[in-house]
Parts: sequence; structure tokens; C-alpha cells
Amino acid sequence: MACPLALWLVDPASRHLRGIHLDRFAAPAQPGGADHRIDRAHQRHPASSPILLFLWTPVVDVKLRRCTWLVLGALATSLLLWIACQVGTSRARLLTALLFFAGVVVALVMASCGGLMATMLSVSAQAKASGWNQAGNFGGGVLGAAVVLWLVARFSLPVAGLAAAALVALPGLLAFTITEPAPLLPLG
Repeated sequence: MACPLALWLVDPASRHLRGIHLDRFAAPAQPGGADHRIDRAHQRHPASSPILLFLWTPVVDVKLRRCTWLVLGALATSLLLWIACQVGTSRARLLTALLFFAGVVVALVMASCGGLMATMLSVSAQAKASGWNQAGNFGGGVLGAAVVLWLVARFSLPVAGLAAAALVALPGLLAFTITEPAPLLPLG
């Protein structure tokens, strides 16, 4: 429901998105179609990358600065997103795997942000920063999705993918403006 609404808000005159009618976004996938293969793949691994992020996010506390992990995570996520847009829906399993791993890697960005807020801010400032972070995630997600839908409706999928990758990577580079002390080396 959100995808057609976002597209309608951006361009009410647009009736379809690269050959996919807007009514199909909210409708169940039709057996045998490419969207059915993607839907079945999503059912096998429904949003499992964010659920299991506690397994790999502790890596942001090791070796590199959290700012560096944040930038690496944003760049890797944007690269995977760009590659997924080059693949398109023709290879559903590869597309699903690329988007799954993009979800895995973006967890490093979230963990780095949380670690930076916890180590760089006072306790009273942490609450404000956490609130602004959540508002930015929600607002940026909605606006970013609307921009990507607008791009896909007007440009080829590879061009829209490049723009979406830039929307992920460029804000991540701002982490290099944060002055952060070197990480503590583990004992032993």
C-alpha cells in the first residue's frame, strides 16, 4: 500500500512503474510470473537479515574506528543495491541474495551509529541523538523510497539504481567528519 501511495504523491499522473501496474504492488503474486518467484524467495527468508544482526554487528567494536565501519557499510550496501538494479527481476534468486546481503551489510551502519552515539555523547545527549536518528531513518526511508520510485518511473533501472546507490553512499561519507578516538585494542 505504501509504494502506490508514495508514487501517487510524487506523480499522480503516473499509472505504472516500468510495466508493473500499481495495483500489483499490493496484490499477491501470480503463480508462474517473475514476481511470484521473488515472492516465494522472500517467504523462505522473510526479513531475516535485520533479525539476525546481533550476530555480526559486534564487529564494529573491533580493529577499525566506528566511522570507518559506517562508511564501509554504506559503500558496500550501495554497491550491492547498484548490482541488484543491474540484475533486475530476470534472475530472482540472485536479486534476492543481493538484497539480503545488502540488508546484512547495512546493519553495520546501524551498529556504527549506535556505537558512535553511545561513546561520543553525554547520557543526556544520547536520548536526543537516538530520537533524531530514528526520525531520520523513518523520514529518510520514506523520502528515499519516493525519490527512487520517481526515478524508476522516468529512467532505466540501471540509472535509477545508480542514483539509489548514491543516496545510500554519499550521506555515509559524512561520518569522516566525526573526530573519533582510535578503538581500544582487546586485552590478551
